Formats: sequence, structure tokens, C-alpha cells
Amino acid sequence: MMYPRLYLARNLLRDDGVIFVSIDDNEASNLKVLMDDIFGPENHLVTHYVQVRYGSKTLAEKNDYQKLIEQVIVYQKASHQPIKKTEDYSLDKFCWEINEKKPGIKTEIGGKQVEIFPDGYYEITRVNSSIKALKETWATGTVLIANASGKYFGTHLAPRKEIDGLGALYKVLGIGEDGLGFRYFTGPKKESATKGKFFSGVPLSRVEELNAGESLKSQPIPNFYEFAGSFGNCRHEGDTDFRSGKKPIAFISEWINQAVKMDESAIILDFFAGSSSTGHAVFSLNKEDGGNRKFILVQLPEPCNEKSEAVKENYKTISDLGKERLRRAIRQVQSENQHTQEQQLLLDTNLPDVASSANTLDLGFRVFRLAESNFKPWQAEIPNGDTEVLSKQLEFHVSHIRENRTPEDILYEILLKSGFPLPTQVEKIIVCGKSVYGIADGAMLICLDDALTHDLIKAIADRKPERVICLDEGFAGNDQLKTNAVQTMKARGVTSFKTV
Repeated sequence: MMYPRLYLARNLLRDDGVIFVSIDDNEASNLKVLMDDIFGPENHLVTHYVQVRYGSKTLAEKNDYQKLIEQVIVYQKASHQPIKKTEDYSLDKFCWEINEKKPGIKTEIGGKQVEIFPDGYYEITRVNSSIKALKETWATGTVLIANASGKYFGTHLAPRKEIDGLGALYKVLGIGEDGLGFRYFTGPKKESATKGKFFSGVPLSRVEELNAGESLKSQPIPNFYEFAGSFGNCRHEGDTDFRSGKKPIAFISEWINQAVKMDESAIILDFFAGSSSTGHAVFSLNKEDGGNRKFILVQLPEPCNEKSEAVKENYKTISDLGKERLRRAIRQVQSENQHTQEQQLLLDTNLPDVASSANTLDLGFRVFRLAESNFKPWQAEIPNGDTEVLSKQLEFHVSHIRENRTPEDILYEILLKSGFPLPTQVEKIIVCGKSVYGIADGAMLICLDDALTHDLIKAIADRKPERVICLDEGFAGNDQLKTNAVQTMKARGVTSFKTV
């Protein structure tokens, strides 16, 4: 079941896109194999570990092991850059100064010019934090692997304890990004010690930012989260009861915030939508920061659990429940916005239109279902020139639109076939008393009326759209009217006039 869905998900991702897959340990190992095969093991970014339940509140005496943790496996398509939290760059740790009391011994170590100061030839003092002071860093652990200075110390200086003695200071030229042109290192100070420190100045890039009045430091993203409380209390989030793996808003919001900012082109796709928690999370995040993220939710019309509250409320399928949750989420966000506006007015009655920002929040959604085309297919081949089959085909296509199809059904199929995405803004315009749909600020007009007239065609053409689409049956077999329509459109500069 999972392989074709994950394969399709990869194809749908932008090159800078990312996918989060929540899974428990029953299938985590199998999922990792699938993800490596589809996305490539080099595109595995991280596996998050999430506490989803409290041990003290889980009654599972019959089980030998109590499962409190689930996983969220994260892959990029090609080049995803995660959104990290930031904090103001601090100079608090830049509080050290090194004074060379006597000249050192000059030599070469590891291809670099080095001056060695034995113990007593130098002095390290603590000073007030400043942009000109130094920061000390222990050359230990991952620093020995991930940091250039740490690597140099581990490879070339740590082994020199027996050569240079305890407490030696090394001044290594041509290393560092702080503009000093050198970096100080201290060797072990005890016989039992193997580690030392290095002292660095504020990087030049940070100096420029600080002098400009601002500098932010990004924080690494942790891979453990505690969401037990959120999972325990999410049952009625969105005012809907759904007991089939419902995810809390806070849980989903965390991954959205790691993946995208308020980017207007950001689309969050959830192809196991359930009760529409993802859509609810997007609405809430957009309200919080004024973003314009969009969502696509996919859910099969599976029957709801017969014992669930959803069935009691007459939601027969999970997709019905999800749609209702989105409606309730919209009402909740609108209510919260109204409350915020009232509070603002109480604080400052001279505020400008406080509702303006709230009014720009997109709280709409559209629902589509998979179905066969609204247009009847023509049987291309008539076996052995069978006139009876041909006669039935002609009769079948007196109207080539299937029964019980609404203008909106036809409209959106035309939009898709014309290259427009489903969220395209559509404006209904009244022309000569008839409904005409304006697309892309009127660049394309679609008229689905089944009784076209010369006045209606002329009025549409007078709006000078680039493209016009009408129903073929709107001409009711009047070839003269259709011919005149083509000429009218050409005369008004319409570049494309089609009938369907």
C-alpha cells in the first residue's frame, strides 16, 4: 500500500520540498527501507523521536513493554533547508584575553607556522565581554570531528604533551575566521588530561552584522519531542471526535514550522487527512503569523466507526467528518480574531482599521472528489461499420455532458485541462443576465450557458479577454451563430475562442 503512495509523494514534491512520515515502531524499519529506495538514503535528514503517551497514565499491565515513543522520519527531495529557530547573537562568552609575556619558540606543525609558549610565558585573564575579546572552546567530543580548529588540535597538538610539556600555549598562524590571522590553543594542564582548549574571536561576518545593529544565531533542531500531553488531549480538538490515529495540532504545527515559513508558494499536502488536523493547523498558523500557507488534504470516503460520535452526528464517512472540522475550525479562528480585535480596541481606540489584517486571512477551502470526466467519450472505432452502433453513438452525444453535472463540475474540469490549478480564484460575472466565470482577473472567460445569443457573445467579447470558452451545445446547432461568434471574437482581439 505504501510504496506507490510514497513514490507519487516524491514526484509531487518541489526540489526543495520535504516529507514527514509519522510511524510507530511496528513498521518503522520497513518504512525506512522504502524511503531509502524511493528518496535515496543520502536524502534522509533526520528521524525525530516523539513521546506520545505518559508511562504513568497508560494502563497496559498485560504488555511486557510499554511503548511511549513514536517516530517521524524526514526526507528531502533534493535540497531542503530546514527552518531553524534563532536567537540574538550573544557576546557573553567572549570574555578572555591572552597576553604574551615572553617570546615563544617558532616552528612548523601540521603544515602551519606555530609559536609555542611554555607554561609561564603567557597569561590568560578574564575581561569584560566585548567584540574584541576571545571565547574559549573545549577541544573535545564532536568538536574534534566537526570543527576545523578541533580537528587541528586533535591531529597535531594533543599528541605533543610529552614534547612541549603541560600547560603549553600554541599560537597557530593562518587559521580562523575572526580576522586575527591566528588562533590560540592550550594543551593539557595535567598528566592525566588529554584535552585542551582553543580561543577564537568574533567571526568577521558577525562583526559586520553586530556593527549594523543586528545579528541572529540559528539553533540546531532537536530530534526528541514531548507531545504526550497534546496526544492525550487532542480527542476533541476541532470539536470533532475521531479515534483513528488523530494527531494534535501542536504536533503537526511543529513539522510545518520546520519546513516552511509564511511563504506564499508553500503547499502542505497530507494524503492521509483523517479528521483534517493538518488543515486546521494551517489555518491556526496563518492566523498567528499572518502567513498564506495553503493545504491539500486527501482522504478516501471510508465509513466512520459505527460506535463513534461522528456517526451519531450523521457524518457517514471520514471525509465528511474532515470537511465539517474545517468549517468549525474556520468559525473558531474567526471568533478568536473577533476577540483579538475587541481587545485591541479596548487598549487603543485610535487604532486604524484593526479588522483589515484579519480580513486578509484566507479561511476558505474547496472540496473535490475523483470522478470520471463530465464529458462523454466518443467511441473512436465503429466495429465493421456497424450503423446501429454509430446511430447509438450519435444519439448518446446529442448532449455530450453527463447527466446531473453542475456548472461548477464542468468549470473546474475546464480549468484543469486549461492548465489552471484548482485553487485558482474564480469570479462570477453577470453578463446580459447570464453567469460568466472570470479567471485570472478576467484574462479568461468561461460561459457554460446552454442558450447563447449574439448579444451575450458580443458582450463577452467587449470585455476583451485573452481566451473564451463556451459550451458547444450553447449554440444549439446554429452554425451561423457559431461562425459569427468566431468573427466577433477575432474582431475584439480575443486570441483563443474554443467550444467544449
